[in-house]
Amino acid sequence: MTVEREYTMVVAAAEVNDECGVDVVLFGDGGALSTAEARAFADELRDAADEADAAALEALAHPVAASGFDVDAPPSRTRFSGEG
Repeated sequence: MTVEREYTMVVAAAEVNDECGVDVVLFGDGGALSTAEARAFADELRDAADEADAAALEALAHPVAASGFDVDAPPSRTRFSGEG
């Protein structure tokens, strides 16, 4: 009698980063993929690229206004009399 176990191993990942780009990570044996894995990874890359494009367009459509503390302004000149 034998007991078998099947498992799934992540070999590659593609994710959108904060700069609306795509981060790519290959795991395992130096990036060697089977043809099926390469096709699946290509689909992941296309999906991530589409998501990054959409995020970039959204960012351009809704620019973020600078907060008051982020705006470069000349320092205020407060005078103190030294009395008190």
